[in-house]
Amino acid sequence: MSKALKMAVLFLALTIGQTAVISSGHADDDYATKIKKAYKEKAEKEKKEREKKEKESKNHKPAPIPRPNPTPVPPIPAPTPKPTPAPTPKPTPAPTPAPTPAPNPAPAPTPAPTPVPAPAPAPTPAPAKTWALYNQYCAGCHGTSKQGKSAAATQSAISGNVGGMGFLSSSLTAAQITSLAAGQ
Repeated sequence: MSKALKMAVLFLALTIGQTAVISSGHADDDYATKIKKAYKEKAEKEKKEREKKEKESKNHKPAPIPRPNPTPVPPIPAPTPKPTPAPTPKPTPAPTPAPTPAPNPAPAPTPAPTPVPAPAPAPTPAPAKTWALYNQYCAGCHGTSKQGKSAAATQSAISGNVGGMGFLSSSLTAAQITSLAAGQ
């Protein structure tokens, strides 16, 4: 083949090739539209989810820290001992004066019998140790390890906020701390 012929074939191929090529702007226009639409929908959905999470996090308050709410324990009335009737002293019969002759002076009066003192009431028994206050305020953190500590040690620990016990200063009175130490 001659050089001129080769050039003519090449020119013809280029001309035919250009008419057969479809521009990329028109190729599969529906497919490109679908892809763009799917991408937009996905982006919008993610945006809505992010906004929803942000809104929930703004409205969501952290869970409150549970604190023991001291419920007042009704005091257990100490058993009242039944009063025992004091023995009543039996009156002693007054001695009858012997008949005496009239000229004699009257006999001297006899002294009145001294009353017998009533027996002292029996002391009230110490209340049973129930550890109700200890169980309510202390056992949750200490178990039984601090049971029986003195009221002074307990008051000192509360006043010094030892181990975070300072919150009890507004809950327990001095009388309750004394009762707590006594096991009531």
